[in-house]
Amino acid sequence: MVVLYVILGIMAVLAAILLLFPLRIRGEFEITVEKGSLKLSFFKWHKEISKCFKKEVEKASEEVVACAPEEKKDLQKSPEKKKTQTGKSENGSLSKTQSEKLQPSTMGETSVEPAKVEEKSKLQLEENPKKKAREISRDRENEKQKKKREKELAKLEAKKQKKEKQAEKEDSPEFKDKDFFTLLLQPKMVSLAWKYLIKLLNETFKLFRFKFFDSFVEGIDTGNPARNGYLSAVLGALPSIVPALACVTFIINWDGSVKLGGFGKFTASVNLLRIIAWILVVAYIAARLALLYFWMRYRYRKDASRYKLAWWRKKIVDFIAAED
Repeated sequence: MVVLYVILGIMAVLAAILLLFPLRIRGEFEITVEKGSLKLSFFKWHKEISKCFKKEVEKASEEVVACAPEEKKDLQKSPEKKKTQTGKSENGSLSKTQSEKLQPSTMGETSVEPAKVEEKSKLQLEENPKKKAREISRDRENEKQKKKREKELAKLEAKKQKKEKQAEKEDSPEFKDKDFFTLLLQPKMVSLAWKYLIKLLNETFKLFRFKFFDSFVEGIDTGNPARNGYLSAVLGALPSIVPALACVTFIINWDGSVKLGGFGKFTASVNLLRIIAWILVVAYIAARLALLYFWMRYRYRKDASRYKLAWWRKKIVDFIAAED
């Protein structure tokens, strides 16, 4: 028994280590008005993301200016090319007409040969009645196969139609998109969905624990020195409200010489226990909303007068149903 307890204790310790072991994602960010970049690393995995926020109008204009002289050269050379092409085409047309004049006899011979070949083939078929019988039998077999295929396709279509009719019986045609949206916009459904949405957002924010270090935001400017002073006081007290921003410094742009931007590093830690808890919360929310919806649907089919909407909710339902 002692050995069994020891083994169970070791397994419990290992499970706790696996569930509580922090998995850290490290990152470096750089965001300005012109561009933004993000570098992520997780053990041996590395990823870089960069994006330019400027419009590429200047680049397009530069490409057009660079290509303009080359296009002019092409336009200058194009008439000469056209002349050479027209000359070639005229010579080619003359050569064709000459060839047609020089070879009239060959065309007549070729027109006579196909008629002779057809006559020979007819004679061979008449001489060989066995070939005719084989061809007739092949045609009959092909027709039988086509009929079998058509019958199989008809059976499949009939089965599909039966399944569709059964589905229509199960879901009566009276329950339309308008009825679906009326149930979704019921006060019970909306209040419950809003409550669970806030809960899900809170759980999602708790899933990762962010910590910033060696980070700063510069170029903060409201356009008014007095407002900048108030803002600097608020930003100075912000780390006490949000502990994750303890290592972030905010720099006010007093003289207007610095552009707005953020630079720094951060870590986002997560463990298996929090991931499993988040999955369970999502599953519970989905099951709770689904049960409420199907229960309301069952009662709605019996008596739709119970589920009335306010005038503004009716307008929303009419608008969505009209779009669908």
